[in-house]
Amino acid sequence: MLIDSVLSANDALIRKTENFIIDIRNGTGGSDASYAGLIPYLYSGPIRSVGVKLWCTELNAAGYESYADMFGRDTEDGQRCAEIATRMRGALGTWLEMDAQPWSVDSSHTVLPFPQRVGIVCNERNGSTDEQFLLEARTSYKVKLFGRPTFGTLDVSNMRQVASPDGCFELAYTMSMSHRLPHMPVDVMGIQPDHYLDEGIPAMEWVGYVQGVMEGR
Repeated sequence: MLIDSVLSANDALIRKTENFIIDIRNGTGGSDASYAGLIPYLYSGPIRSVGVKLWCTELNAAGYESYADMFGRDTEDGQRCAEIATRMRGALGTWLEMDAQPWSVDSSHTVLPFPQRVGIVCNERNGSTDEQFLLEARTSYKVKLFGRPTFGTLDVSNMRQVASPDGCFELAYTMSMSHRLPHMPVDVMGIQPDHYLDEGIPAMEWVGYVQGVMEGR
């Protein structure tokens, strides 16, 4: 992955940097695995996350079978996707719990001495996986979010595209719903930054502004 290659090339530098700025503006979402390599740099203690439940239909089961083929049926991810497809077909028309409990706690990392402070820059074009990253990142006492409220497309997720039988149309729909609902919705309102960057700060100057805040200037 491109993100992992950049982190690998700069790992030694990041691990001795006091203030670390991550600019994810205009992100494209994607897989939660895309930000996994960033978590060790901002980790300050166990990260508690809330999972999702899946709506069981034959179409969604077929989707998870396609994921199994994409990962490879002999891989751990592939086997998990194939198992979910089987479970879906046995519970059509109901919600399927992804895991035994709707929450998880990640305590697998070690708190690094550096970076000491992490600023993440976001805007209204960050959605989906970008927002999941922000929810997990902001549990760290090292992290502050800067920018604008995000797009708000996380409560119902796991987007899938399906072509019509004649191939003329493509339907994009979601397969899952977060267990955060109804207590902590993200959709529409988005994730609110800790530091709102107003119109008086040009977009091209956001990173410089964040640097100044983190350095106490």
